[in-house]
Amino acid sequence: MLIPKKITGTKRIIFTTLLVVILVVIAYLLFVNFVRPRLQSAGNAVLPPGMQVFQAPQLNPVFETDFLSTSQYSGLKQHGVLPVTVERTGRSNPFLPIIIAPPVPTTNQ
Repeated sequence: MLIPKKITGTKRIIFTTLLVVILVVIAYLLFVNFVRPRLQSAGNAVLPPGMQVFQAPQLNPVFETDFLSTSQYSGLKQHGVLPVTVERTGRSNPFLPIIIAPPVPTTNQ
């Protein structure tokens, strides 16, 4: 039969201290990443003096195509036939069993 080992006093203090440190670090990370941002809403956030909120400029949704007329793009060669035609692949119902040979009847004796 196995005899349980006793933990000495110094090891118990070291393990307890290590456990407390790990729990404090986890609690700090959870607070900084999840709790504090919820407490500070964007409208009520107080900025330190001298800091301003950056306003991103509006995006231009117009796609510029003038670069397509440069020699880098107009000199490209076309390989193959476009448009590519998709041919039939696979089976119409892939869940049906594949019958390679007819099943052999079994006889019950």
